Amino acid sequence: MTAKRIAMIGLLTLALGVPLLCEKSFADALPSYFADEWVGILCVTGPTPISSTRVSMIIQMNFDKTTNTGITLAKADQLFEFLRTSLLNFSGTTTQTCALKPSQVNTQFNVNGLQAAQQLTGTYQQYGFQLMLILDSFWTLTQTYLLQPSGTLSLRSDTFIVTGSNSVFYRNSSETVQSAIQ
Repeated sequence: MTAKRIAMIGLLTLALGVPLLCEKSFADALPSYFADEWVGILCVTGPTPISSTRVSMIIQMNFDKTTNTGITLAKADQLFEFLRTSLLNFSGTTTQTCALKPSQVNTQFNVNGLQAAQQLTGTYQQYGFQLMLILDSFWTLTQTYLLQPSGTLSLRSDTFIVTGSNSVFYRNSSETVQSAIQ
C-alpha cells in the first residue's frame, strides 16, 4: 500500500465518520480565518464508514493562502484533486455529483472560504444535501512522530461538521506529509 493511500485512509476514515450526532450546544461560529482561503466544492452520494445508508453530502474544501508560505491557487487545485480522487477511490460505492476546483470557484463566484460557508451553511439542505462538511487545509510543520526531517511540511486538514446557518462543530484533524501528496 502506497504512502499516499495510507495517509488518505486515515484522513477519510475520520472525515467520513462525522455523521455521528454532535451536540449543537458545542457548535461555534464560522472561523474568521476562512476569509483568507481558497475554496473548492465537492458533492458526493455514498455510504459512511458507520452506516451503509447512502447520504448526499456537500464538502467545502478550504485551502489557506498564507500559513507557512501558503497554498497558491494552482496548488489548491492540485490538492483539491488529490483529496477528491482519494475520497472516491476510498469508497468504491461513492459517486461524485459535482466538483468545482478552487480556480473554478474563484473565477465563477469570486468568493473566499468564509463567504462560501456563509452562503452554503444556511442553504445546503434546500439543494437536497443531507450533510455538509468543511475541510480546512493548511501547511504546518510536520510532527516528530511522523519521522520526517526537521522543517518538513505536512498538510493539516481540520474537519468541521455544519450544524446550522453560520455554525460549525470541530470534529478532528489529520496530517498528510507533503512528500506523499506530490
